[in-house]
Amino acid sequence: MKEVYRLAQPQSHLLAPILVLQSYFFCNHAGGTQDELTLLQSSLHMAQPGSVDSKQLSLAGAIERELTNEVEGHAGGVTGDAILMEAISLKNSVEQLEVLTKLRLSEGRMVEFVTDVPVKKLIANLSTQLRSLHEKSEKVTMESWQNVIRCKPNANVSVAETAFKNVKAGYKNCRWEEETLEVNVVQCSVELEAIQSMMSSVQKMKEVKGELMVDKTACKAALGEDYESQLRRLANTWDDAYQTLAASQVDLGDHKKRLVEKQTKCANATKLHADKVKACKEVASQMDKAKCVVADLLGKDCAAYRQCFHKSKTNYELTVTTVKQTLKLIKKQLKALNRISCYVKGGDDSDKLENCGKRRSGHRIDLPPIQFGEPGDAYCYELREQPCNIAYVNVNYEGKAELCTPCVGIKGKISDY
Repeated sequence: MKEVYRLAQPQSHLLAPILVLQSYFFCNHAGGTQDELTLLQSSLHMAQPGSVDSKQLSLAGAIERELTNEVEGHAGGVTGDAILMEAISLKNSVEQLEVLTKLRLSEGRMVEFVTDVPVKKLIANLSTQLRSLHEKSEKVTMESWQNVIRCKPNANVSVAETAFKNVKAGYKNCRWEEETLEVNVVQCSVELEAIQSMMSSVQKMKEVKGELMVDKTACKAALGEDYESQLRRLANTWDDAYQTLAASQVDLGDHKKRLVEKQTKCANATKLHADKVKACKEVASQMDKAKCVVADLLGKDCAAYRQCFHKSKTNYELTVTTVKQTLKLIKKQLKALNRISCYVKGGDDSDKLENCGKRRSGHRIDLPPIQFGEPGDAYCYELREQPCNIAYVNVNYEGKAELCTPCVGIKGKISDY
């Protein structure tokens, strides 16, 4: 069954290895007889030089047509296809040489074949090209791998992060000042209520009209009360009544003045607090925008990194697939060249030739292994806390989402991202 390989667009310069056999044969048989040349061409399925017989194809023409058909069936080439094309080209050359060798072997003309044709040079040439192709495969693999590891997140967010930290520090200080002013407003409000309560009490004391208010029942001795205890109780009662009478005669003018002063002070404190609240909201908005800049830089960098990584990873995986196919072909053709070399060395010795036919896939091919990497996944750090997800709101606004301005979306609402 015919093997089908992935190929890129045809590259004519890769057909050179295919013509190795044809070049060697023609160059080394230029001085030979016409019958020898005809026999050699016939065994290679090549037309006579200058022949117009359209039914016959040259070796190069046949292989070129085969390559073209395979290329058309696999349009849209990928990384590493050039080496696979070269491997297929060398494969066809080796197969043609092995077919010719077996043909001469079956005809009993092995010694003559080796004498007349530079088979050993052909074997050495093809072996060198195959091993060179192995080196190319390793180089292509490493270049593709370098493209993978070259993709890295490289966003420089230090300036943006510093700007955010500075604004955040400013917001923190603003919030501390806002809370201090809020305490002043509350304290002023309490003091104002105290003055108003005192004035209300004084006003009620005025209602007694300066009379010393003592209930006459207080003069009666209480049950079980001795004379000394009665006198002490009456003294305390009259003292309290006197203090109440004195308070009822205080002028309200001083209290009214204090009330006006305190009201003015409280109004100023309330205004200062309101202005600070407004200023802190502005700083909060600036802080959110600064964080959005950081998030945007990291997000765009991660998007670019992932695009680079996935493209390079895909190309690398395709390259690895192509290289593995190429390596399989290289080893197979090197084993075939070993068999041909064995046939050449065997000459007419039937025992040696029989042993050559047994040299199949079990024969070891010494090639340095090519290391393949594992690209992994495109992990990229992105902000976990950004305006206005729950983590960001909890850290910066103590859970108060109404203070947060999102990068995108409705203000005051916790986002899902």
